[in-house]
Amino acid sequence: MKRDKYYLKHSMEYYARCIRDVYPNVGCISIKVHGEASSFEHSIMDNEYKYAPSDKNLFLIPCPNRECNGIGFNLTSEVWNVIRNGVERGSGEMMCKEAESDKLGACACLSEIKYVISVEYL
Repeated sequence: MKRDKYYLKHSMEYYARCIRDVYPNVGCISIKVHGEASSFEHSIMDNEYKYAPSDKNLFLIPCPNRECNGIGFNLTSEVWNVIRNGVERGSGEMMCKEAESDKLGACACLSEIKYVISVEYL
């Protein structure tokens, strides 16, 4: 199962095009993330991810729960919506739907992130 998720992430990264090829009018994309893991240790994540035009058009944010076996949060469609609407900022929340381990009957991760997407246009 973990191997399948690794293959999925790897193939997503391999086939993703450059940001400048998909969005030629975009200069820089910034994603600020605040996340809280719903696991036993209750970890908190505050990160900012910056993407240049030469980076891949794939916006995968890791889950704040270290026990989670998923590929993380895929914000690619959220970034696309911000750019499609022509705005400079968008925000939202997501909940992880993966499991905390590969074992049968494992609990759902249910970690949450809040994100703010900022786009600088050329």
